[in-house]
Amino acid sequence: MSRKSVGLFLVGVFLCSLALLFSMGNNAYRPGTRNYFSLFPDVLGTVVVLVAGAALLSPVWANWKARQTVYAITDQRALLIAAPWRRTIYSFVGQHLVDIHRVEDGRGRGDIVFQRQAVSGRRGDSYYDVGFFGIEGVREVENRLRVLYAKTTAS
Repeated sequence: MSRKSVGLFLVGVFLCSLALLFSMGNNAYRPGTRNYFSLFPDVLGTVVVLVAGAALLSPVWANWKARQTVYAITDQRALLIAAPWRRTIYSFVGQHLVDIHRVEDGRGRGDIVFQRQAVSGRRGDSYYDVGFFGIEGVREVENRLRVLYAKTTAS
């Protein structure tokens, strides 16, 4: 999960360095008198540094969130348990396992997506994938899910 946030991390590096250079350059050429308008670049620079800092910490956040998530396959269902602050349990049986697809890298690690959910917002709908992410032995897990699907739909 941390690898997926590398792009955001790189944006954070760029923004942070840009804001720090802007703030240092702005302070070097400012006259000694200060008024409310002269503080604007400092405030703007601080806000950009804070946003960049959050972007820089995105891999740490993703790693912490992944460590708070458990995936399980029983003989009757697939479970996704996420507990960053409150424990949330998702249970997948039968029809949820119809259209699963696997994304795998060369080392046998990858993601298994069960479904795509839509979330409506002010700017329109956005979609996110639901499934097991960043798992080792992804083919074996996919096979177990297909066996589970066959078992739950046969009964």
